[in-house]
Amino acid sequence: MKGDIMAKMHKLTKGGQTIFPATIYDAVVNPNTRKSLTTELSELENEEIYLKTQIEGSIDKDLITENTVWIDGTWDWETNSSAGNSIQKQNYKHTKLTDVGYYDTLKMSGLSEKVDASDIFPSISIYSGSEQIEYLRGSSAVINMDKYSDRSNINIIIQAKQDNSIIPSVIANSKAKVVKPEELIPIQSSLKKIEGSETDVVDALVWNKKRWETGTNQPNGGELQYNATQKIWYARIDISEYDSIICDGLLNGSSISTSASTLNGICIYGDNILIKGIKDASNENIINRSDYSQYSKLELILQCKSTSDNEFIAVGEPSVRAIIYSTIASKNEFDKLSLGVNQNSSDIGKIYNLIEGVDNKDIFSSFVWNKRRWLTGTNQPNGKEQNYNSVQKLWSSNKFDISDYDTVTVKGLSNNISISNSADKLSSLVLYGNDNVIYELIDGTGPVTINTSDYSQYTKLELILQTKSTSDNEFIAVGEPSVVVYKAGISSEKPKPKRVVIVGDSLCGNDTALIRYELGNILKNRGYELIPHTQGGEKTIGNLTRAGGIGIRVKGEFTIPANGTVICALESAWIKSDGNYQDTPYNSISSGQNVQVVINGIRGKLAKQAIDAVGIAFYTENGTFIKSLSETGTHSIPSSATKYAFTINNPNVGEPHITINEDTVDIETNTTRDGYIDSKGQYHYSELFKCSELLPINQGEIYFDSLATSLLYEFTRLEEGRETKIGVGNVFFDAALYDDKDYPHIWFTGQNSGYESEEDWANMVRSSANNFSEKYIVCSTPLVATNAKLIYQANKCFGARYINLRAYTQGQAVYDGQALGIIEGQYTASDYETLFWPGSDKIHQNNLLSYIWAAKMWNTLLELGYVEGERIETGDYYLP
Repeated sequence: MKGDIMAKMHKLTKGGQTIFPATIYDAVVNPNTRKSLTTELSELENEEIYLKTQIEGSIDKDLITENTVWIDGTWDWETNSSAGNSIQKQNYKHTKLTDVGYYDTLKMSGLSEKVDASDIFPSISIYSGSEQIEYLRGSSAVINMDKYSDRSNINIIIQAKQDNSIIPSVIANSKAKVVKPEELIPIQSSLKKIEGSETDVVDALVWNKKRWETGTNQPNGGELQYNATQKIWYARIDISEYDSIICDGLLNGSSISTSASTLNGICIYGDNILIKGIKDASNENIINRSDYSQYSKLELILQCKSTSDNEFIAVGEPSVRAIIYSTIASKNEFDKLSLGVNQNSSDIGKIYNLIEGVDNKDIFSSFVWNKRRWLTGTNQPNGKEQNYNSVQKLWSSNKFDISDYDTVTVKGLSNNISISNSADKLSSLVLYGNDNVIYELIDGTGPVTINTSDYSQYTKLELILQTKSTSDNEFIAVGEPSVVVYKAGISSEKPKPKRVVIVGDSLCGNDTALIRYELGNILKNRGYELIPHTQGGEKTIGNLTRAGGIGIRVKGEFTIPANGTVICALESAWIKSDGNYQDTPYNSISSGQNVQVVINGIRGKLAKQAIDAVGIAFYTENGTFIKSLSETGTHSIPSSATKYAFTINNPNVGEPHITINEDTVDIETNTTRDGYIDSKGQYHYSELFKCSELLPINQGEIYFDSLATSLLYEFTRLEEGRETKIGVGNVFFDAALYDDKDYPHIWFTGQNSGYESEEDWANMVRSSANNFSEKYIVCSTPLVATNAKLIYQANKCFGARYINLRAYTQGQAVYDGQALGIIEGQYTASDYETLFWPGSDKIHQNNLLSYIWAAKMWNTLLELGYVEGERIETGDYYLP
């Protein structure tokens, strides 16, 4: 067709050179875009290739062919141009591959390695249009096109060796997505049918220097030679794909037509047969496709006068407006419909999961991975993106909603402990509740199970995962990570989480050492999760409290706001033999520790307020500080003291009293300053306290209660609600009481005092255990605090639930270690100290003894029927 048109065109020359048209396609211009028809056709061809690639897919298509044009030399990333000295031009070549974003992946090999020490000659340079995106090095690479937000104009420049010692290859793959090839429709037509269009095509038509005649001479029409007087040219247009054509300003052939020879302004053809002729087309004429629906093809012959004999330059301003109505929907409506369908599909999936349940399905492949790290910690408590590190090779996922599942078990992720600290954590698992971090795990080797019922206070639960990839170019996970989800159907019973709770101090260790480390690994391999409520240095009463065993008492009235934080004075609800309460529910709450309590049904986080206020401070005559006191009760006055000062909370936490040698001190009269005295005897201004000046004091005894305590706490509610007043004496518990109600407990206790007597210790532990199920064991410290009195009380209160770790360690542990295969046979029971406390630290046992204890604890729980599984009789799970 192109050759036929060219044969009929007249050329315009200048200086012997053809300047119009170089080709007919270069000459015809789209009136809207002002692009030549050559450009338009090229773009349409590319669009069609893209559509076919997306629909049909492409399997192992090599984009390097015998027609690929190579340019000698290297490609300079910095100057964005061909480069290279003479040697480089002899040794290297490069080529540009355009519009590779059509494909899903590109697998490249046989490329050149680094040319020299400079970074400016990469083997792969990637562009969006002409804009630089990134460059890659190495002889091979795999590029996943999903990483680019706009794939419509991705180009790459690759560099290879001139001598073809290694043949370069770019293998493109894409999955078939929508329909079969034979079901393809032209891309422009399909888009126009969706969006609708109205375009004046008069300048895009091919005008022929001839007339078109109908009438009795040529009933179906035919060409007539050009007439220099009439100056009439004609064009043909297929209007089958349009809904309407509106023509205006064309030929009025009335005065130059006869019945034998008619020159119509418009001729309408249906299936190549003349249907209608319109002589006068000088005014607006509307041709509706629907009026000729019986014809599969509808065409128009249009005639118009030209001002020139050499090229078509229309007289006046004719127009041919081609219209496609949006018979399907506007693009916005189509997008909304698509979103609606997706939402409905998602809802149907949720309904199906609700009815049928989800039985241990691995959804790891559903996560979307990004070439970036995800950082949490005190510097960014809610997490933020961080650039990729090619040494660490960590990739992180988008947030993934797990709200609709009952349990989510994650394992096989990387252990990021060595590259994390409290300020900057690279956690392998971060759990978000209502867009806030509520749990994270640095070591993701797992398995770890998330029970969504534990977080029922949140309407949305989401996960971000982070693990290592074997590649810098695409996410290929190291190992075999999995995310297995379970959801009970309507008719099935929800499984109870399999957990064991351990309560204790630093002898329990942490996730990388001692009992928690060893027992956690045993439980993991028996399908259980270890829940620790442990705090190093904490007194016995403190760890019992943080496990939900002992209540917390309000010392001073306060009001929980509708949202936010309130300062409150608290003490233990455990009462001593003298009728006073234990001073502190928590001896230690470290910064960032997630201690949650429930006050009057309101769940919130508890943190210690770091104010070093004391009740009483003693001084010499010249004001030199001697010592301070905060412990309620009767105390001897230091022999060198002649002055003292006292501090109370503001407002008071209870009713403060001071008696010196049976003389009562007037508290209200003597609290003349706003502020407090610290443990070094220094005064500090604060509206939270009131204190006295230095007052005289004689030798003897001083009694006081309800004076200032540094044990103020900050309570921050987790969810907004109504303002609630909390009165003195109100008792509440750590949230562990409600979270761990049904799980077996190991009460490892007795080391760090915090009790008045062995009987007091036994009563504390028994009271705590009674808050939970009957499935528990008690393990007393292996050190000297496990004396005869404590053993007597433990046997009396706990019976078969009691393990005397001191006696076990000194008598049986070595032999059990030999039975487990982790201690050599030449040792005897008397070698326990050499084996289990080999260093200078004679308090904290090593991992060897911790594993033997952990096996003893598991086997005891199993024997009592508190857990399910098999005995531990080997050292297979020992972590040295």
